[in-house]
Parts: sequence; C-alpha cells; structure tokens
Amino acid sequence: MYKLFFSAALMLFASFPVLAQPVLTVDQETGAATLENPEDASVQFDGYEIRSAGGLIEPGNWTSLSDQFFTGWVEVPTSSATGIAELNPQSSLALPAQTVGAIAPSIGGIYAGNNSSAVASAMSNAGFGNEFRDLQFSYSVPGAGSVVEGIVNYVGQRRFNNLVLNVDTGTGGVQLVNESPLSVEIDFIELRSAGASLDASWNGLGDTNTGWQMAGTNSSTGLAEFNPAGSLVVAGGGAFDLGTAFSVGAPEDLSFSFHRVTDPTGFAGEVRYVTNVGSGGDFDGDGDYDCDDIDSLVADIAQGNDTASFDLTGDGNVDTDDLTAWLSEAGNENIGAGRAYLVGDANLDGSVDVSDFNLWNSNKFSLLPAWCSGDFTADGSIDVSDFNSWNSNKFNSSDIASVPEPSGAFLSMFILLGLLVRRNRRA
Repeated sequence: MYKLFFSAALMLFASFPVLAQPVLTVDQETGAATLENPEDASVQFDGYEIRSAGGLIEPGNWTSLSDQFFTGWVEVPTSSATGIAELNPQSSLALPAQTVGAIAPSIGGIYAGNNSSAVASAMSNAGFGNEFRDLQFSYSVPGAGSVVEGIVNYVGQRRFNNLVLNVDTGTGGVQLVNESPLSVEIDFIELRSAGASLDASWNGLGDTNTGWQMAGTNSSTGLAEFNPAGSLVVAGGGAFDLGTAFSVGAPEDLSFSFHRVTDPTGFAGEVRYVTNVGSGGDFDGDGDYDCDDIDSLVADIAQGNDTASFDLTGDGNVDTDDLTAWLSEAGNENIGAGRAYLVGDANLDGSVDVSDFNLWNSNKFSLLPAWCSGDFTADGSIDVSDFNSWNSNKFNSSDIASVPEPSGAFLSMFILLGLLVRRNRRA
C-alpha cells in the first residue's frame, strides 16, 4: 500500500522550489535513526518512506511517529525489512530550522547495521567491494501532491564490504581485516603515502607467511610485497597482523591496494585509523566492546587463523579460552565491574532471554561464525549446540548467578504473548 501511495504521488510530481529538506540520520553502530533538519529554514512533510532493497530495515525496532502519539500520523501496513512508511492525512510535521541531534524526532533503531546476518546477506548480494548500504528516504510535501527523494546521512563507524587496513596511530602497527563475509584470495599488497608516513623496515606478511617477499625497495612513500608462487586466502571476518608499517606522528595519508587472484587488475582497499588496534578485546580500536569485536573473534576461532591480536590469554592460540576472556573483559567494561557476559547473550545486553533465542532462531542451521547471530560455540555454524548453550543460561543475567526458572505454563504463555504482540504490532 505504501508503495502505491508513494508511486501515485510521484506521478503527480511537479517542479517546485525546495528550500529545506528533512534528513534521515542513521547511526551505523546502533541502528538508531532520527528525522533532522540541518537547514536554516523550517521544513514540513505529511508522509515519509524508508526503503532498502537489501533488507537492511528492522521493522520491529521502528518507533513511528504514530507510536509516539504525533497527531494524525498513521503507519502504512505491511512494513518489512525492505520498507516502512507512514503518512498524515490530517496535518503534517514541522521541523524547525536546525532541528538536529538530541532534539530531533527519533524513529528507533530501524537500521540493521549491527545485525550480522542481515549485513552479511546484503554484502553478499552486493558483491565484494561494492556498496551495500542502500537506505532510501523520501517524503511528501503538504499541498504539493509530490514526493521528494530525501537525504540519508550515515554517522558512526561504518563497516566496509572490502579488505580494510587498520592503522594504529599510537604504535604504527597495521592489521589486514576482511570486513566482508566473502573470502578473498590475494597475492599482492601495496601501501602508499605521499607524505612519507611509511616505515621502510616493514616486512609484512613475509614475517609469518611462507612465500611472501618484498616487491622492489621499501621506502617511506611506498611498501609492497607479493607471493610469486602462492597466495593468501583472507576469509570473511578474518584478520592478519602485518607488523609495523606506519610512522607514529606522521601524516595520516595512507592508501592501500591489493591484487585478487581472480582479478587481472588491482583493487583499492580501505584504510581506517584507530588507537590501540588489537589491544585487549576492543579489536577494532573504536573504544567500544561490541558485536564487531566478538564476531571478529568468533570468526578467527572458527577459521583457525590464530591471529595474534585475538590471543587475549597469551598462550599462542586463539580459541574458546580467548572467547571466555573477552566475555569477562567486555562485561567488566560494559555492564559493571566483575560482571561477565553469559554464554547465550547474543545481543550483549547482560541477560540471556527470549530476544537472544530469537536471534539464534532466525539464523539457525546457517554457516555463520558470529556470536551476535547465535554462534555461541565459535565453531562456524549455528545449530543445536548453540541452542543448548543458550538453554543452559536462559533467564539468567550477568549479575545474578541463578534465578527461579519460569514454570512451563508461564513460559508458554509468555512466548505466546510475545508472538501475538509481534504479530499485531507489525503485520
């Protein structure tokens, strides 16, 4: 219905001046979205639609204007992972000039950026190296009989569908990370710096991987290595330490490229500057202990990479002991001193409950090495063993060792009630 509404409106489109536009601001780390007006003039709209062909919308997390009791607003039926919309047949919403940040209307955590399975699916469908973020925002202008394509503004640290060179500005260490779920086979790596920011003593993969050697002479403006007789497979979510390649305090102007065995041309990677990459459980150095960190750890364990930066116990192996150490370290950081996350807490909220079961259930029987999708055993698949892990801690929280388990009748009623509420809340 919402597609029909907006398509019909688009057919009536007529040219008119748009003095100000609402902006859909999306936090890529939390999924939270707000309707903002950064312009110096007010803006009004009486309907809006958000679309994602790749299924990156979380309709269950949508807090619509109707939900918030804004007068006259009505949700358009059949909201889904590919589209949500609402309109106001009675009036409109006015956003005064400079309505941004905390004062802007929030519409909930609609973006599935921290939903590992949804992101993996969108990335796979887009293909390695291609943009997967595809949110589109449009709105209708009161009295104009037209729909305007709005602006989507992504904020927060993004995830790339590509190989990423994480550069630690404090130590000069670099790490090669595949943030795509798709494996990549490479036989050449090159780093460039116009500002002479590279460490010419770098030896890269040659320190730890057989067959890799320098391609030419290293310098502060260029480093390169290749494998003339083999290659390196970087699995989805995998990471490799590349040693020290960045000169601390130098300009942050690195570029990074690589050669894929299946591609006759070079490929541009991404560069991210972080602090203390691989230090403790904050593997991506963004200051947070979250799904990005634990999912990377689980992927490394499942794939048997033994990447040194994931070895939290310092025993030379990356295994479930390191996973246990991360749950303790992250729990202490996020939910309180001395509190560890429990096995089965997929969404890392401090409790093992129905929401965690739902994450496991939506991904069950898939080959997905991601804790936040339900791979609690870090074996690369989401199956009965992971359910058993959830079941052993269900209805416990990280600060309570044990709580009375609900009776079977109560539990059945609770789950049934949740299903009914969800069904009535979102068709």
